[in-house]
Amino acid sequence: MSRSVAKGCLRVPWAAGPMKFSAMNHQSSTEASTPESLRIGVVQFAMKPTADLGAFESEISFLIRTVASYRADIVVFPEYVNAALMARFDHLGTVAAIRELASLTPGLLQFFKRQAVEHRINIITGSLPLFENGRLTNVVFPCRRDGTWESQEKLHVTPSEVSEWRMSGGNSLRAFDTDCGRGARTWKCSLRGLPSSVPRTSPFRKTRWSPKPGPAARPSSSPT
Repeated sequence: MSRSVAKGCLRVPWAAGPMKFSAMNHQSSTEASTPESLRIGVVQFAMKPTADLGAFESEISFLIRTVASYRADIVVFPEYVNAALMARFDHLGTVAAIRELASLTPGLLQFFKRQAVEHRINIITGSLPLFENGRLTNVVFPCRRDGTWESQEKLHVTPSEVSEWRMSGGNSLRAFDTDCGRGARTWKCSLRGLPSSVPRTSPFRKTRWSPKPGPAARPSSSPT
């Protein structure tokens, strides 16, 4: 039986050199030290059809709770994290089905925001389709554990997202502040012919995480 799993927590040292997240010297005038590491939990989410929104949210909540129990700072979900809910719209055509799926996104955003506050963890929601002002986009929502949130549209959508779903790409890449640092979320499909998600001259070409000390900083010891 397939099951979603939390792949474990990655402890990223600040002084590790050219890693996905790397060190930058930063110190608050009101706080004395910089945390030595950032703990990230990455979720591998099983793709299994479900028409039950409550069951979907229950499984997501379990995964967030599991990662938070390791005292992680951030939990990251995959692209189209809610795709399994498309099963409830199987009777519709592809264009109508993805728009119906997108109609669930505002409610799921509220759900993720509550989970971030309840479990004291920053959540990268995984991408969700969003239909606003006649435009369909693929959006990820960084939800902070203080209850605030941001959004980032996928910049370069795939040919199938355009032809089958009539999806539009975003126009800009942003950096987001959290209580444990600043970062940017990019994702790129492996299909040939797609342009890079980040221009070659962009400062985000190699994503860097700038540590920011705070009361919610986590210890650097590995989970047992």
